[in-house]
Amino acid sequence: GSGFGKLLLAGWLIAFCYHLCNGLRHLNWDLGRGLEKVEARRSATVVVVVSAALALAVVYAAFFAGVPR
Repeated sequence: GSGFGKLLLAGWLIAFCYHLCNGLRHLNWDLGRGLEKVEARRSATVVVVVSAALALAVVYAAFFAGVPR
């Protein structure tokens, strides 16, 4: 694909991974866990870190895994 298409796909994957992780955070809140201010801030940091790692792994797998060198 084109470079612009890959950039769009990477952006979509990053947004998807963040939305997925933050959705799990909100489900946890629906169960009444992690509602204290300190816990909410900690879980926000965890969401950003985990979603970034997941997005990097997915983008790598989508664009570079299996590509002959």
